[in-house]
Amino acid sequence: ETEKRKTETKGFSVNLIETKEASLRNIQTNELLNTTVGVKLRQNGGLGSQVQYSLNGLSGNSVRIFIDGIPISMYGSSFNLNSIPPSMIENIEIYKGVVPGHLADDALGGVINIILKKGAK
Repeated sequence: ETEKRKTETKGFSVNLIETKEASLRNIQTNELLNTTVGVKLRQNGGLGSQVQYSLNGLSGNSVRIFIDGIPISMYGSSFNLNSIPPSMIENIEIYKGVVPGHLADDALGGVINIILKKGAK
């Protein structure tokens, strides 16, 4: 049973983005997320400026972002997902609405959890 199959059958509504194609086509992580159904990104300004993520129309504090289950806020406010190349990412889990308790219980919009490849940290 593949990792994708295991994740999808955990009882939560989750989209799993695999990054093989993105790393071959040199697509940035935010661009990859923006092409996913139900996910919208709004960037205020140019490269390196703040990005706002929206899941099913909810954004701000309603959407939480994690890297291997660790809140992105732990990396500092200037951290951007584009600093993680898709070639370092195993896959990206997008939970809309109901979220597993180990991630966030107050994320009404949902959660984006980036799973890094083993040894990529």
